[in-house]
Parts: sequence; C-alpha cells; structure tokens
Amino acid sequence: MHRSQCIELHSYKEMIEKAIEIGSQQHCPHCQLKGLKDDGCTHMVCERCGLNWCYLCGMKEEECLVDDQAEPSLSAHNQNWETHEGRCPMSLASIHELDERWPQNDRDCLEYFHRYRTLCQLYNVFKIIGEDKFDELNDTFGIIDGSGYRIEEIRDYENRILINYSPNDNN
Repeated sequence: MHRSQCIELHSYKEMIEKAIEIGSQQHCPHCQLKGLKDDGCTHMVCERCGLNWCYLCGMKEEECLVDDQAEPSLSAHNQNWETHEGRCPMSLASIHELDERWPQNDRDCLEYFHRYRTLCQLYNVFKIIGEDKFDELNDTFGIIDGSGYRIEEIRDYENRILINYSPNDNN
C-alpha cells in the first residue's frame, strides 16, 4: 500500500472510530460531560454543571420542544410526544407502544438507542468518504465488521429513523 493511501485510510479509520464513540454515549449539551444513562426516565441532570436536559434528543430543558403556551420544561416536553415529532417520551420503554422496532424494556431500549445513534454517525462518515473508500476501509481494517455493524444496515434509511410516527409503516 502506498504511504499516502495508508495515511488517508488511517484518517478515515479515525473518523469511523470517533463515530462509534459518539454514538455509544450521550453528552451534556452545556459542558459536554459524556456518559451513559442508566434505567429510569429520559430527564438528565448533569453531574458536572447541573444542567437539566433530555437524554433522547440531547436538548437543554429551556430549548426542548413544548406547546406554544407552555413554559419550557422536561415534563412539558414529554406531553403528547406520541403525536408531536420532536418531543420525547419520559421512558424509552414506552416508545415500543408507538414503534414496534423498539424493545419493551429500558436496558434493551438504551442499547437500541445507542445503536441508532451509532448507525447515524457511521452513515455520516459513509456520506463524507463515499462508498468505495468505506468498503476499502472495511476490507483493509475490518473496522465495520469487527464493530458489530454491517455496511447494509448503515446504508438502510429505516435504521436512521429514531421513532416511526407512522403506524402504517410499522411491521
């Protein structure tokens, strides 16, 4: 392999590694402290800066989508989430009632959520470097195959939909 090609592939490999890292964690929108949610609600309070924010959409409490007449709060952000795209449920497990792709328990939902985030991040890298380089990168380093993802699922649009609000589209 030519040295310049090797350097190029290594920079793309770093992009993929970063995408997997970003997808597997959520960060405070104020101080960027990274972490993982345990079970419970989607309301988060940052241990470092004390900011209230939504784990699912990553928005600060005062920026969360709510009704026009409501004061911004995480509770208001959770109201009628089933019919208002951009709002989030209080519990990840409740998403299954609307979108059958989601598991029924918190732990599996958290895994599903981070898999979704990672697939979206990997797709962004795929768009930047192109299909040929993406395939070459995987052939050279096995970075996609070795990470538990498949190139087909990264390309699949359905995997980049967080919550399917269209009941007719659920299988």
